[in-house]
Amino acid sequence: MAQFPEGRSFVAAAKDAVARAGYAVADMEYFTARESSPAEYCREVVSGCDVYVGLIGLRYGSPVRDQPDVSYTELEFNVATQAVLPRLVFLLDENVVPPAPSDPLLQGESAFQERQAAFRQRLRSAGVTVRTVASPEQLELLLFQALLESRPPVEFSAPAPVALAGLPAEEGFLGRADDLSAVDEVLAPDTAGAEAVVVSTVAGLAGVGKTAFAVRAARRAIDKGWFPGGVVFVDLHGYDPDRMVDADAALGALIRALGVPNGQIPPERGEREALYRSRLAELAAQGRRVLIIADNASALEQVAPLRPGSPVHRMLVTSRHNLPLYGARRIEVDVLTEADAVAVVDRALRAANPGDERISDDIEAANRLVELCGCLPLALRITAELLADEPERPIAEMVEILSDTRGRLGEIAYGDSLAVRAAFDASYQRLPGDQQRLFRMLSLNPGPHVRIGATAALVGIPEPLTRQMLVALRRAHLIERAPSQGCYRFHDLLRLYAAERSEQDDPPLSNGAAVSRLLDYYLDNARNADHQLEPQLADPGQSRLIGRPAALAWLDAERPNLIAAVSLAADTGHDSHARDIPLTLFGFFDLRKHWAAWIATHQIALSAARRLGDRRGEGVVLNNLGVAYRQRRRFDEALACHAQALTISESTGDKHGEGRALNSSGITYRDLRQFDDALACHQQALAIYRDIGARHGEAEALYNLGNAFEELRQFDDAVACFEQALTLYRGVGDRYGEGWAVNGIGEAHGELGRFDDALESFRQALAIRREVGDRHGEGYTLTNLGATYGKLMRFDDALDSLQQALAIRREIGDLHGEGTTFQCLGHVHRDLGQLDDALRCYQQALVAFEESSAPYDAEQTLDLIRDLRVTQRKSG
Repeated sequence: MAQFPEGRSFVAAAKDAVARAGYAVADMEYFTARESSPAEYCREVVSGCDVYVGLIGLRYGSPVRDQPDVSYTELEFNVATQAVLPRLVFLLDENVVPPAPSDPLLQGESAFQERQAAFRQRLRSAGVTVRTVASPEQLELLLFQALLESRPPVEFSAPAPVALAGLPAEEGFLGRADDLSAVDEVLAPDTAGAEAVVVSTVAGLAGVGKTAFAVRAARRAIDKGWFPGGVVFVDLHGYDPDRMVDADAALGALIRALGVPNGQIPPERGEREALYRSRLAELAAQGRRVLIIADNASALEQVAPLRPGSPVHRMLVTSRHNLPLYGARRIEVDVLTEADAVAVVDRALRAANPGDERISDDIEAANRLVELCGCLPLALRITAELLADEPERPIAEMVEILSDTRGRLGEIAYGDSLAVRAAFDASYQRLPGDQQRLFRMLSLNPGPHVRIGATAALVGIPEPLTRQMLVALRRAHLIERAPSQGCYRFHDLLRLYAAERSEQDDPPLSNGAAVSRLLDYYLDNARNADHQLEPQLADPGQSRLIGRPAALAWLDAERPNLIAAVSLAADTGHDSHARDIPLTLFGFFDLRKHWAAWIATHQIALSAARRLGDRRGEGVVLNNLGVAYRQRRRFDEALACHAQALTISESTGDKHGEGRALNSSGITYRDLRQFDDALACHQQALAIYRDIGARHGEAEALYNLGNAFEELRQFDDAVACFEQALTLYRGVGDRYGEGWAVNGIGEAHGELGRFDDALESFRQALAIRREVGDRHGEGYTLTNLGATYGKLMRFDDALDSLQQALAIRREIGDLHGEGTTFQCLGHVHRDLGQLDDALRCYQQALVAFEESSAPYDAEQTLDLIRDLRVTQRKSG
């Protein structure tokens, strides 16, 4: 970064940010260079830097003495680009008034104004993130954050997996040679540069084969070696209001696919866009071109934030609409030619039966058939499957069926042709009555897929018969297999069609009863799975033993359906289900830390409980909601929920509820470092649980009381509480609670200097965490294990444990836990004498604590940074 004249506050702010991030400003005294020309000296110095920081004002800057057609500022940027340095560029806002130029060559610098405008425009299209700043304070904050993110401070774990080969399978593509050639022209690498067309939109009506076309184009490009960085594919579900993926979620998926761990993905749209384009810019600098495919978009706002910033990469967008993406190449995908459409049907029939000659035997009927199908690939596939199922049926008979029917799926009509709907109608009408009913009722399932058991409940028939009918629907291409074993799903157009048929053909009372059966299925199976996770809370007479691993697998797979079922229950007046499904999922949400779904479903449950007048249920929901808020460090909301829950429990005589609310309040007070209040809450909860003989509640109160004693540094009391809690947890069969109690014993031993005992406890706790699938607890215990190894100077073991912990924290999005792990890593590097690595770890911890609203931890980390810098200065 060039040294600007003294007194310019933006430069001072930038220097402060550089020093705060642990860097030093390079000496750029070009004007006094003696042994070489200023231009050569600039190239030497910039090439040797770690990071380029450009602070670009409104003037072009001083011209290079021995190269007067370019300023030092632009020359620095050119050299940094050639050296493939991380480039952090900041433009002064146009409202900032610059000081008068002091360089004689810049007096009356109107000759340079055009050059400066061109340079600023070049920066915006150079594949780097350009930030505009209006004050020195804003510059210091943004630059400090950017420097921390500009390179990984330490390789703590194996790189995150990069999903750059995510193309769907290709099925039966034919034709479109001219369109593919047009896409080739855009995707080819020799079109890179300022004039390159980065985005292409592939538009056409539903069922025309836009996705298949994009996939074929991508495979051709990959085969030609045009995208060594790979292909990223995201389905935006733009025409399904219940499954639509917004730009925020799509950015998250793309960033993950580009190798960024989940825990490092920022929550805000602007920050996600910056990270996404920054990651693509890094790949561009490495020569790794990437193709992004955004499939099934319905609106500009879904895809505009996804366009890459670098002209090196390419993006294909498919949509039923012509989206007005600025500068995008528009490709209109029309229906297949008649010849290609006939070939598609012929190929499908011959694939089913190599001796099927019906198309070639009656080419006139075949031409009429594809005309009635609108030459749409989706309709052609369904029609071909119907013909393949009945090899004795002449093509002319199918033509007669399609000619006599009219479609009513207006959304996918193509001009005056209603052939797509006619194909769907023909396929549907070929089904027996029971299969027609099943097809219609499948549209009532609110989630993305449906299991055989859920389908049987929905229709009210035995599972073996349900399985047979689902297979028949799949063979007719009216449904398809989902990735999860034993699950099926709709194509989005067929879901719309089935829903419309159900609305037309099924009495509302019949559909209402079907929804009730489906919700009963989800609630019953969720309860059974929960009983495997929390056997101490189960009714032995109602639990069907399926085993904990199977229960977790079912809950993980069915989570989207269960969440959607909560909304369906609320929307259809099934308030008891809207209340009970979230309450049943509480243990699962707590184990897996699905905080967003936890909070959203419990808010619905709270409204349902209030509509039902269920005060006790309202109290339970409020307490569960408070636990989620506390884990997200939203402490005021957590305390408010627990206070309301306590009031309700007291008014209804619910002693269990009182104990839960007091226990939960105590944990929140402990996180707020109000330890006396925490102690009082846990002691009250313990007394209540003992009074009513609730052994599991007693164990939880004792465990939390131990944590409060530990924070008050009363470690012997803490050990006694943890050991009593452990005995109780084992007595009721709660392995999850047992893991926390053993971990607590290890923490207390560590504080008492009994490191060998602490290690043994942590190893036991870690085994339990892994056994029960507690990823959050696993990361927590691994951090404790690493910290203890560090105190014993077993630094390799410490780093190994902490690297594993950090990976888990990031995987589940535990930002505060990530800060704790970074802090422990800093301690290890400090004790190894690796002071620069230690500083970077502490800085990462500081950012995590500040972003997770942990002021005490942040202040503690700042003290560590100050002490370390003192040590660095002394060591010289």
